[in-house]
Amino acid sequence: MLRSLFRDGFGLRSYGGMVASKRWYGKAESFVFHPDDMVSKLPEWAGSDREALVYQSIEDFVPSSMLTLNGAIYNAPVRMDLVQASVRWQRCRWRAGTASTQDRSEVSRSGKKPWPQKGMGRARHGTRRSPLFVGGGVVHGPKPRDYSFPLPRMVSFSAIPLH
Repeated sequence: MLRSLFRDGFGLRSYGGMVASKRWYGKAESFVFHPDDMVSKLPEWAGSDREALVYQSIEDFVPSSMLTLNGAIYNAPVRMDLVQASVRWQRCRWRAGTASTQDRSEVSRSGKKPWPQKGMGRARHGTRRSPLFVGGGVVHGPKPRDYSFPLPRMVSFSAIPLH
């Protein structure tokens, strides 16, 4: 529905911090973005630029130069939920995912019936590979898998603002 509203010439559309309104000129499906509409406003928290000291080595703590940092980036409020999502995404990508167990079909044991079905006075069993036996297979055990997942672009951009 939003796409159809946008196509019809209503509403606003955001482009990386700039808001552009569409002006419709009477022809169907024709609109133009005007430079007047492309208003780039810095948020209140952007403030002024910051000064940072650059050190030659960690041992001396003698500053070697001064660096100016962009206030729009380094004064941004920290969104801990987005930072957490970004860190979780990175750590899941690095995760090996190699844990594995053998299920009953992968255990190397005989497939022979351990004792007759009747007459022994014992419970009925079909194979020693069963998870009920020591050394048998594991039920619903871990298998190698990929833990990575896609992180939405705006989450990664907002977690560490670099624009």
